[in-house]
Amino acid sequence: MRGIQSDKAARVKFEEQLGKLVLQWQELDHPNVIPCIGLTMQFGPIPALIFPMCTEGSIMQYIEKNPSANKLQLLAQVAGGFNYLHDRGIVHADIRGSNIMIRDDGTPQIMDAGLSLIVSRADFTNASVCGPCRWMPPEVLEPSDDLEYDIDADSDTDNIFPFSRWSDVYSFGMTILEVLTGKAPYHHRRYDTVVILDIIHGTPPPRPAKKVISDGVWNMLHHCWKTLPESRPPVRGVELWLDLLWKTEETRTLYNLQ
Repeated sequence: MRGIQSDKAARVKFEEQLGKLVLQWQELDHPNVIPCIGLTMQFGPIPALIFPMCTEGSIMQYIEKNPSANKLQLLAQVAGGFNYLHDRGIVHADIRGSNIMIRDDGTPQIMDAGLSLIVSRADFTNASVCGPCRWMPPEVLEPSDDLEYDIDADSDTDNIFPFSRWSDVYSFGMTILEVLTGKAPYHHRRYDTVVILDIIHGTPPPRPAKKVISDGVWNMLHHCWKTLPESRPPVRGVELWLDLLWKTEETRTLYNLQ
């Protein structure tokens, strides 16, 4: 963000794009998408987004404080929020646990939808990708040279290469793993460069113990992590899968079934 502060033209363009994003956000109405109240300049030279206070913190902070919380049910609700965004042509592009907040009543809400697409644009930063690499799909970490970026704010966001609804599904799969294990994807890897090579070469994170990740969940995650973006399920399919899985897990727990 330093480049925005020092470049007046870049800052004006950033503020214009951010304003458009806020207007788009304020038209959204879904229980699992956090509402955006507006913008403020009270915290420095760069506009800050205003959201309702979520005293429970992120989903990762919430499950740490509430280890008995039904994680699959929470994730199914989050998937419903992403399906709502995708139905409106909105690509999130930075899905991870820290961007899912929990309301006081325990409802998960997605925040920062589309924000990273603005921050990462070449006009504003030198980075070609946005967000932590451990949640990113291979087509984002190693985009094809024969395809061009289309990041015009008025274009169809689903065509913003390399970000798409399919890249969101991959990242959401990594977020599911993060929530269920309480650890970042590829937590066994110390260096991000090694993680990037794993992802590009199609090496998934190691499977946790079955008591943490069931066969059904692990199978679903592998579908989310398919190398070919179009081979991944739509987020609506992931939502239905999660909904079925948490109800099945609840039944097993209720009747103490193995």
